[in-house]
Amino acid sequence: MSAIWGFVSFNNSINDSISSKMKSAYSNCKIDSFSEYTSANVHFASGIQYITAESLHEVQPISSGDFVFAADCIVDNRYELNCSAEEADGTVVFNAISSGSFESAVKNIRGIFSIALFDKSTNTLTLATDPSSSRCLFYYRHSEGITFSSILEGILSVHPNIELNEDYLKDFLLAPGLMPNISGTETPYKDIYKIEPGTYIAFTKDSTQKHAYFAHDDSSKLVKCKSPEEYGKAFYNLFSSCVKDVLRSSKETGIALSSGFDSSSVGALASDILSSQNKDLYAYTYVPSEDTGKGNYSSSSHQIMDETAPVKALIEMHPNILPHFLNNGGKNSLTGLKTNSEIMEIPYKAYGNLPSLCELYENAYNDGCRIVLNGQFGNSTVSHGYIDDVLYDLYKSKHFIKFASNLNNYSKHVKESRKQAFIGCRRYFEYSKKVEKDTSFSYAPSNPFVREDILSDYSLEERFSKAGINNNNRIPKDRKFYQFELTCAPMFTYIGEMETKMSLKYGIVLRDPTRDSRMIQFCYNLPYELFAHNGEPRWLIRHNLSELLPEAITGDWLRYGVQNSDFLKRVQRDWSGIHKELSATVKAFSSGAFTNASFAPDIKKMQEFLDNHVDTLPDKDELLFDNFMYAYILVLFLNSAPAHFDVSSLNRGL
Repeated sequence: MSAIWGFVSFNNSINDSISSKMKSAYSNCKIDSFSEYTSANVHFASGIQYITAESLHEVQPISSGDFVFAADCIVDNRYELNCSAEEADGTVVFNAISSGSFESAVKNIRGIFSIALFDKSTNTLTLATDPSSSRCLFYYRHSEGITFSSILEGILSVHPNIELNEDYLKDFLLAPGLMPNISGTETPYKDIYKIEPGTYIAFTKDSTQKHAYFAHDDSSKLVKCKSPEEYGKAFYNLFSSCVKDVLRSSKETGIALSSGFDSSSVGALASDILSSQNKDLYAYTYVPSEDTGKGNYSSSSHQIMDETAPVKALIEMHPNILPHFLNNGGKNSLTGLKTNSEIMEIPYKAYGNLPSLCELYENAYNDGCRIVLNGQFGNSTVSHGYIDDVLYDLYKSKHFIKFASNLNNYSKHVKESRKQAFIGCRRYFEYSKKVEKDTSFSYAPSNPFVREDILSDYSLEERFSKAGINNNNRIPKDRKFYQFELTCAPMFTYIGEMETKMSLKYGIVLRDPTRDSRMIQFCYNLPYELFAHNGEPRWLIRHNLSELLPEAITGDWLRYGVQNSDFLKRVQRDWSGIHKELSATVKAFSSGAFTNASFAPDIKKMQEFLDNHVDTLPDKDELLFDNFMYAYILVLFLNSAPAHFDVSSLNRGL
């Protein structure tokens, strides 16, 4: 793997300082070797990480004939591309591109990648990412040419006066739930963009042409089976292949392991494959601190606060899984928030679990792991199958016999009244159908820490519509809605951005076989009823991987693990010190350059929240605290922005 960056001038001039400035942007990353290529109008550079055995032979950038090339990549189907055993993945990709058309080459590469190619004969720069944007790539088109980089700092280091993207910052405060972004291409800086999934962009002096080379909804890849049993076997074989393909590592392999279906199934399959190679799987599981108890969620017997016991049950079945139970030293989730914000480079909403993930990645690297697995996307693919979603789709499509049969079997298993379940479903589904027919835009921002004038020059409806965001979270997902969400670009680009930056910071590569393009294609085209076949939620894993997972994980149909279950308890425990730090930051921001900007949070409302919660933070205020933290993280971002931003260029409200 490599971080890649570069500068292409269409005016045939490269400033001598560009090389050192862009390289310095990666000074906090774990890079094993640096190399660069510079000509009169082109500067390409790579920061190579030795993740696979083949990466030890990586030589980038490549300058050959008319081409200058750099890639951040792991190729999973390298032997299908006629490479030698020791050939580095970057060379494999370059040979595929240089021997044919760019589009046909990237279509045939399976894995994770971002690519930069400059063609001297046509003076064209082409940038691309894989079908899920698993390795992000930023670009900035300016008067001289194009600057690109794996991280934002690489671009900002040579273009320090790029203005802030006010719409993006408002998106962050206004987007529903955990969504940190609405656009799949925009960034917090004007005119710096991300490459969308399955896309390449060709830049010349006079044009910018975007090409979609991959579609997740490609029906030509439809898997056709005659029965649920055949679909189950096809799923098992595909899932096994997806997991096997991500295990190529120069050293050890780790996994972020919870007791959920996604990481448990990835871990079970990976451990069996590694066992056949006499290798272990290093597992890292978050557990609550002893001084915070079971956490701040309800005490429902179906919610798992401490996942130690079910994880140990999995390990009993797969003894080459080496467990490591971590709790971030008992620290609260706000410890190190500024450092994590610097890594992310953008405002983000995963403040509750990001610190524990960073601890996991650091431990994995120190244990010798270079590949770290997860099942982050599994809820959208391998473990999709909430019973309400499937029942609603059957109800809408008037498959009433199958609807009744599935509901009957589900109710019988979970010991609920079938009559009451039927009445409840019918009432809920009729309401949902009415909501779907209502085409009016009814979303109202719920964040109380936004300025009253935030919508003065910003249209939520237009932003949602432009990004293709469907705000129907109040109702179940039928097949059409599921397919829409499964291919939503903002989700892919955000996950890819987070994973790329974490990988570069901690010297590992994060791999998620549940986000493999083949698995997404399979689930997109799967008969929807099979996600909860015969009323069995999450049927794909629960039924077809039952021999690999313990009863402690698969037995309870209503069971759900709660990630970082004690995060609020830790904050409450340390509230006195946290309150002081939050107050100091808010006070400092109140006299800063951005306090009156419409994209900034309302400082008076934030101060009022702090004044009302001096001594304690009650459990009932958890949602309010979430919104406060989103506003606070935006404050942290804006506090660092002047280092790259000419404040005087803001004409409004300052």
